[in-house]
Amino acid sequence: MSYNENQIDEAQFYSDLLRAFFDSANDAIFVLCDEMKFISCNKMTQEWLGYSEKELTQHNKRIPITELLGNPDSVDFYTSSFQQALNNEDVFFETLINPIHGKQRWVEMNMKRVDIESGDMIITIAIARDITQRKKELETIEYKTNYDHLTNLPNRNYLTKTILADKNLTKNKNSPLSILCIDINRFKEINKSLGKENGDRVLQEISLRLNRIVDYSTNESLVRIDGDEFILVLPDVELNQAIDIAGKIKHLIAAPLSIDKNKIKIDCNIGIANLPIHTQDIIKLLHYAESAMYTIKEKKQGIGVFDSSMHKLAIEKLQLISDLRDAIENDEIMAYYQPIINMNQPHDICIETLARWNHPSQGFISPEIFISYAEEVGIINKLTLNIITKSLTECVALLSTNVIQSISFNISPLCLCSTETINDIKKLCLVRKIHG
Repeated sequence: MSYNENQIDEAQFYSDLLRAFFDSANDAIFVLCDEMKFISCNKMTQEWLGYSEKELTQHNKRIPITELLGNPDSVDFYTSSFQQALNNEDVFFETLINPIHGKQRWVEMNMKRVDIESGDMIITIAIARDITQRKKELETIEYKTNYDHLTNLPNRNYLTKTILADKNLTKNKNSPLSILCIDINRFKEINKSLGKENGDRVLQEISLRLNRIVDYSTNESLVRIDGDEFILVLPDVELNQAIDIAGKIKHLIAAPLSIDKNKIKIDCNIGIANLPIHTQDIIKLLHYAESAMYTIKEKKQGIGVFDSSMHKLAIEKLQLISDLRDAIENDEIMAYYQPIINMNQPHDICIETLARWNHPSQGFISPEIFISYAEEVGIINKLTLNIITKSLTECVALLSTNVIQSISFNISPLCLCSTETINDIKKLCLVRKIHG
């Protein structure tokens, strides 16, 4: 074999090796001329586009890549990106392709101009990676970040970062905007008595009813911000119109709802705030609507419009709830005892246990206030178990020696709806050998 033949064999070997590497890549790799027509492509490119390399590179019949992308937006974007590459700019972008003979997929693409000196030729080498799965995962993450999975409504994060941040939310800076904060009355009791699954069905039905009010064509938005709280954003709606809408919502929510052959009636509280009447700051407007709702909820008035005193009361309430959480966590709610004496049998003494909270700066807080707050924010079970544990510990000796005949407790209906809490109370009694 001659020296030249050796050279040819070696060149062929490296050419075949390069081609094998080219075709084994998990990315689509292709070479285009300055008219965006194919010069060469690997097997992954052929698989994506549904054409063989021979079809794509046939002499005088080469196909421009723009005819194969399928998505008009991608064609325009690809064309401008290709021109950037020809101008010696590094190009990296993501685009959606939908070839006629291939699957739709998202790809990220790198393009680089290469000058071939021997042929006085300009080519562009492109590498495209399938990122469809990554896009789906990101979409899932984005959905979970911005939407409520139960009702498919936007959540608080989307409300504050997208809806209220939209500069085109109203026609102009002087246009009115109303926000309604809607809270479902006693939903925690519904959830406890009917079970979480049925509670979820109630929330789904409420969201469907509220959706009937929303006119999405005028930029109105319905948002679920918490377990049983919804926000309705009404651009270009005056305060008196918002009050009328709130009345319609109450009527709509009040219609009986059937859950597992149980007919339940639901009521709601609605707080209203309006821009520009109450503030020019749209985030404050949201807080003011919530403040109005919390105040109306306490007063049991149904619908209320924000005023400055409401905001002060709402802040004070939130602070008191925070203090209550700390007091329960630190076991600072005390058990007080009130004797119950039967005048016909004065020696048979029973005692009633009362929960009392001596706030460090406000003194004794009425049980009506702090117990209703504990029920509202879902900490009543822990408070109840703390008081029962403390009372049984302090009074077990009096019971065992018959100094007292019994201990009674006032227990919230929410606790009685909780199987876990009832079982915990039973365990407390069994450990101390106390029979109910």
